[in-house]
Amino acid sequence: DLLAWLAETGARSIAVNRQELYFIPPDGREDGSDEMRMLLHRLSNMLPSGVSLPYTGPYPSMFIYRSNQYAVLKATGEIFFKGAIFRSRSMEPFLQEFIREAARLFLTERSSSVEQLYADYIRRLTTVVCPVGWVARRETLAEPREQYLQAVQNGTRNHAAVYELALREKGNWQIGEMISYYVTGTSKNCVVHANC
Repeated sequence: DLLAWLAETGARSIAVNRQELYFIPPDGREDGSDEMRMLLHRLSNMLPSGVSLPYTGPYPSMFIYRSNQYAVLKATGEIFFKGAIFRSRSMEPFLQEFIREAARLFLTERSSSVEQLYADYIRRLTTVVCPVGWVARRETLAEPREQYLQAVQNGTRNHAAVYELALREKGNWQIGEMISYYVTGTSKNCVVHANC
C-alpha cells in the first residue's frame, strides 16, 4: 500500500526491505518533506498501535551495491554503510577499503575518479608497497575437524582454505580459533584452498 501510494504521488521507491523504505521525491521537490509528513501520518493509521517507522532522512545520495547492501550519504557528509560487502571480516582489508572508497566517490558525485582509485590500488598491490596483512583474509574455524573432513568426503561441502590451512598447520583445532592467510597464484581463477 505504501509503495503504491508513493508511486501515486510521483515518488520513486529505490530500496525496500522489511525495516526500511528509501525513495526519490517527485521532480522539483528537494527533500521529500511533504511526502514524509503524509507518509508518516498514513503509516500511523496503517500500523498497529505502538508501532512506528522512524524517519532518518533525507539523504543527498545513495549507492546500492545489491539488495540490502548499500551506502547513504548523510547531510552532514558522513556515510552510513549497510551490508556484508562493506563489513565482511573474512574479506581482505584492501578490498574492503577499495569498495568503501569507491562507494564514497559515487556518493559524492566523483564517479569519474573510480578508475584512478582502481589504478592506484593495482599499483600498490603489484609494486609490493603494502603490508601482508592488507591482502590477508581472517576467518574463524566454526566446525570441528571431523565434521569438516566428513562433509568434504561426502561432497556436502567444498574444500575451504581456512580449514585446509588448519589441517596442514595444526592438525586439530578448537572451534572459534581464527586463521589469517593470503591467496597466491597468477590466475584470477586459481583454486583458493590450494593456493593459500
